[in-house]
Amino acid sequence: MVLLVTAALQLVTLAPSRAASPPGEPLPTDPALVTGRLANGLKYIIRQHKNPEGRVGIWLHVSSGSFNETEAQRGLAHYLEHMAFNGTANFPPGSVVPFFQSLGMSFGSDQNAFTSFDQTTYILMLPGGSREMVDKGMLYMSDVALRMSLDQTEIDSERQVILEEKRARAGARQRVQDQIYERLAPESTLGRRLPIGIEQTIQSVTRPDFQDYYSRWYVPSNMTVIVVGDTDPAMVAEVITQQFSGGRTVATPTPRDEAARAGRAHRYLGLRPPDERGDRGGPRLLPRHGHVG
Repeated sequence: MVLLVTAALQLVTLAPSRAASPPGEPLPTDPALVTGRLANGLKYIIRQHKNPEGRVGIWLHVSSGSFNETEAQRGLAHYLEHMAFNGTANFPPGSVVPFFQSLGMSFGSDQNAFTSFDQTTYILMLPGGSREMVDKGMLYMSDVALRMSLDQTEIDSERQVILEEKRARAGARQRVQDQIYERLAPESTLGRRLPIGIEQTIQSVTRPDFQDYYSRWYVPSNMTVIVVGDTDPAMVAEVITQQFSGGRTVATPTPRDEAARAGRAHRYLGLRPPDERGDRGGPRLLPRHGHVG
């Protein structure tokens, strides 16, 4: 199941590149996939798979991550991902985790999410493939996609969680990785759009900031629902149509320009640890430049 979903996510992520393929040569797809698009633009991919038996995975893929943030929103995409577990139209604050635990699921393994540069993905692993079970899972996913509450009190209470996550990641390996991203493509936004964000944004964003990003990027035409598991694809398609058809019909938003450009220069990066004078800034990368030919 993991391999199937990985392939499906890659298919979704790489979809814009299809335009670069020669005309008449579409990417090959598994004939067992059931695909479709709702009138509002939401896409879905369903694959029946009976191993393991009685399990169904649902992924809500939003084609937007930290690359689509503005300078004032650095870290907001990831912060918004957290807010999906802090109140929606049908799941008040504090009810999401107990609800899925009542179905036999556990937070972190059966219910999770992640944010990267170009996507935000929400994950549910249901312990059954009945219509009732799928409907419950899809109700939550449609709430995340269309009906987050974004209550200011919940936003404020989540700040410390985000800050603690940022601090917990700030080990030597993460600091080196951050420095590499910053210098890998210095003319692009890559190094300034790390999904975890910056402390200034985390401390200052308010409800209007979330609403601006959410209303712009969380639209059906910018989303794909992926379902893999031991269930009936026709039934799943009906549930998706029922739960997501009420979303707004708007054009797919144009991604912000990352300003990444191909170059011919070689970049050599050298690392050095904090110096003996007590410099606590972490590893630094010392670029040297050369040219091809």
